[in-house]
Amino acid sequence: MTLTTIIILGIFLAALIAGIALLFLGIRGKLIDKHPRCIDCRYDLSGRWPDIDKCPECGRKLPSESSIWREHRRRRPVMITVGAGLLFLAIIALIQALGAGPNLTRYKPTTWLILEARYGYLSLSESAISELQDRINANQLSAAAIASFVEHGLKRQANLNAEWPHAWGDVIESRHALGNLTDAQWETYLHQGLICDMETRERIRHGDEWYLSMPLHARFGENHTFLEGSFISATSGSTSQKMEPAPCWGFEAGYPVGEYWVGVWRPIDLPPGKHHVTVSILNELWDDYGGATLGQWVTEHKTQVTVLPSGKDSVTPITDESLRAEIEQKTTCDMERYHVAGYKNPVAATVRFEDLPMGVAFDVYLRVDGEERRAGMCSRSARKERHGFCFNVDYDNRDFDSADIILRPSAASARQSLDVYEFWNGEIIIEDAPINTPDFMRSR
Repeated sequence: MTLTTIIILGIFLAALIAGIALLFLGIRGKLIDKHPRCIDCRYDLSGRWPDIDKCPECGRKLPSESSIWREHRRRRPVMITVGAGLLFLAIIALIQALGAGPNLTRYKPTTWLILEARYGYLSLSESAISELQDRINANQLSAAAIASFVEHGLKRQANLNAEWPHAWGDVIESRHALGNLTDAQWETYLHQGLICDMETRERIRHGDEWYLSMPLHARFGENHTFLEGSFISATSGSTSQKMEPAPCWGFEAGYPVGEYWVGVWRPIDLPPGKHHVTVSILNELWDDYGGATLGQWVTEHKTQVTVLPSGKDSVTPITDESLRAEIEQKTTCDMERYHVAGYKNPVAATVRFEDLPMGVAFDVYLRVDGEERRAGMCSRSARKERHGFCFNVDYDNRDFDSADIILRPSAASARQSLDVYEFWNGEIIIEDAPINTPDFMRSR
């Protein structure tokens, strides 16, 4: 449950409690006096009780205090009305918040819908946006209401603690296509729509490629928008290295999750020494892959790198057999066959590491009947959470149910990692690892 959902449900619960309290107090009424009265007919017995034994009005016997009504109250109609109304609205709101009951979205005022779209949890926000889009298409919203809707959308896009409804991006992009957005609003939308927390390898050898890790999160529309980024320069002091804008990543901006991780290697020609580097990336948003460009903007990421002389390596192998048992225990592998376009008989090998005592860097090989085939490379620094690497190897039409997995220490793999500078210099061989073959692959 998100924080927004908790807040909304808290407000609804407070309204529910307030409605019940007002309704109770209104029905109970305001205290007028505490004169003794007959419990049946409420006849005022002031000055007579307890000297009489029956009510002079209705004749009821009055044997004890239990036969007397002591509180004369007058109901409060305004409080009853307000309490009942608040209780009704709270119950309806709670039903809608929990996704039950009839859909009342089309009856809600525009301001209410805009607030739901901005502050509501994802499904509530999407429902409000859909209704607002319908009203826009039916020309039922004024220009001022549409402008307010767009502004609230930009504010939600900027709030990284709130889930992003991609439908809101579709609305903003369609408004831009119709010329209803200012240049400043569109620039804000583009820059807020891509969150990239770049991490880079801190130490490299002169002449080696530089590794950059980029977790990406896109907050755009899902209506056939495609996002691509290209490195264009790396600047350190007076040294600026221009790069041809070759794509370093690209994906559908409206993918349901909207989160990606990209790792790339790029040559960087800086002299030995410590450098404060600004990496510039040209971003492009398209209406479809290879379609019209919706916008271009440049983002800059500041980082540091120490460049070592070409004769000094940035990684060090550590030979320590006492670590073998623990590293082997915390290294797991499995394999399976599955369909991959362009492969005849693909075997997918997954290597996982968890909480290693020392960093590792391996070249990965599969061995079948004495023949080795390189699958790729992987690396992981010490004491990190569980993480897996997947490799595909095509074996044409060969039929086998197991293979050896060989992990050979590799300085090249360590150099191309984000943070492995010392790695365990030991080989791991997992013999006769079984290959899981799904039934649909067996029938092929």
